[in-house]
Amino acid sequence: MSLLRRVSRLSSLARGVTRGAHSAPGFWGPFEPSNEPTGYPFGINPTKPLTDDDWMGIMFGAGSLIAVLAFSFHDKPTIQDWAEAVVKARDEEAARAARADQS
Repeated sequence: MSLLRRVSRLSSLARGVTRGAHSAPGFWGPFEPSNEPTGYPFGINPTKPLTDDDWMGIMFGAGSLIAVLAFSFHDKPTIQDWAEAVVKARDEEAARAARADQS
């Protein structure tokens, strides 16, 4: 092992740095498990009322507005549109049959 590698390895060991691991216990601070078992599904106590965040009302209003606009501008097929398509298909089939009989 070269002298440079030995020096860098010793300096990293002195600082507590290891390969593939962070030198600090955790990025956001010391590691403390935050998902301790509470006995409730998803850790939510059903007896406590839920609190709304500020963004929830804005997102609900924006989503509702987008849904109303999307459904108001989409193509609304009626039974008359379906009937016209069926009649057109029958006419084309009859025209093909007539051409086949002529030849």
